[in-house]
Amino acid sequence: MKALVIDLEYYYYPDEIVSIEEFVECAGNCTNRFVKLRQISTENCIAPYFIDTDVSDCYINLNLVNKISETEIFVLTKKEYDEKLTECVSQICNDCIYFKEDNEREDLNGFRDKLDLNCHCPFKTLYEIE
Repeated sequence: MKALVIDLEYYYYPDEIVSIEEFVECAGNCTNRFVKLRQISTENCIAPYFIDTDVSDCYINLNLVNKISETEIFVLTKKEYDEKLTECVSQICNDCIYFKEDNEREDLNGFRDKLDLNCHCPFKTLYEIE
């Protein structure tokens, strides 16, 4: 699904709008400079994968926007997201110096801001082979 990226934050398109061109046209014709959007939270996930319930309504002041773009996102339930995150932890975290062996994988909070669902972790460092 397509989503708006406004100043590095993610938003669903308003109802009846399906492209960035339509959004820009609508924003240009809008006499009220505030637009109500549904913001997609990145607090418990890493883009382009998001949790369906982590959204909130907000108003954007179009006069203060620096950059608008469009991106492809994938929206999952929390259960689906956690299942995929658990798979990634199992695949790539065991040989990382930051992974604690006694870490119970039931608690995924320590991985949510580091590991994306493509099993990529920018913090991963492998143990050196001696």
